[in-house]
Amino acid sequence: MQRIWDAHRLQLHRLRTFERLRDPAFAAKVDAVYLNPPAHAVVLSIEEKSQI
Repeated sequence: MQRIWDAHRLQLHRLRTFERLRDPAFAAKVDAVYLNPPAHAVVLSIEEKSQI
């Protein structure tokens, strides 16, 4: 991940905002990918825990 961020000069630790997705079918799409991922797919799940 760090190499990708560096290649695109992303500094996500400096962001103070986030973008809210407005796609009404977003939850269904996430469930579809999580429950039935495409062949040869890598599915990552990241949970932020502040204070740790």
